Amino acid sequence: MRLNWDFSLLSTPLPWLRLSIIGSAYYETYAASTALECVGETLQINGYSVDGWVAAAWVMTIGGSACVLWSSLAIKPISMIYEQAEKVDMKLVLSIGSGCLAGVMAYFYSWR
Repeated sequence: MRLNWDFSLLSTPLPWLRLSIIGSAYYETYAASTALECVGETLQINGYSVDGWVAAAWVMTIGGSACVLWSSLAIKPISMIYEQAEKVDMKLVLSIGSGCLAGVMAYFYSWR
């Protein structure tokens, strides 16, 4: 059975719901494309079945949940290290944080 929706590639509600909470458009597209390739379909409008859509949704959900799990497990140790560093030298902590932010911004700016 082929989907005959007039929506964009993954329909409208699924990407909107997922990307408003966690995820990125690049990851969602890559995960959906990979899942659809595994079931022998392609990511295009009206180009996949209900089974393909379900496979893509599962791959995106499982992959996205890894970030949430990692964050949940790592937040306490990272917070403890941050608190210890704050006690030693707050200016150093702020300098490192500012440098990291500037580095990320410079990296993304270099893509232009």
